[in-house]
Amino acid sequence: MSNFLRFILIISFWFVFMFPCFANAQDMFNLSRDGLINVNINNKPLNEVLRSLSLKFSIELKGYSVGNEAVNLNISNISFEDMLKRIMRGYNYVLIKPDRSQKSVLMVLSKVERTKYVDVPPSATPPPPPSATPPVQQPMATPIPSPQPSPVPPK
Repeated sequence: MSNFLRFILIISFWFVFMFPCFANAQDMFNLSRDGLINVNINNKPLNEVLRSLSLKFSIELKGYSVGNEAVNLNISNISFEDMLKRIMRGYNYVLIKPDRSQKSVLMVLSKVERTKYVDVPPSATPPPPPSATPPVQQPMATPIPSPQPSPVPPK
């Protein structure tokens, strides 16, 4: 296969498979002049949103693999950190921002496990309140005197 044909195939592959990711990131996140972000995400899977976010803002994704929960977020003039809080709701994460010469890293730690709130029926009796009278103290035993050393008779 000639080098020219190989080059054409690679470029075609890139446009077909990579360009939609860039276009998608452009549609979801738009920077305003004052450095804030306009976000337009409608029913997109979380893993796709994070992939687009990493492309748009040059962030490296690491850690726990996120699911494909649907994300809906439409807001204007929001900071990057506030946007990330809203997108990552339900996950524990850390955003590591090294100096300007390196990429930031979004480390997803875990998914938040929520406990179900159980309402106690009104017929259940609550536990009795603690007693208002202090407990009776037992008298302490009298201490046993320590033995006194016996005097040594003089010689």
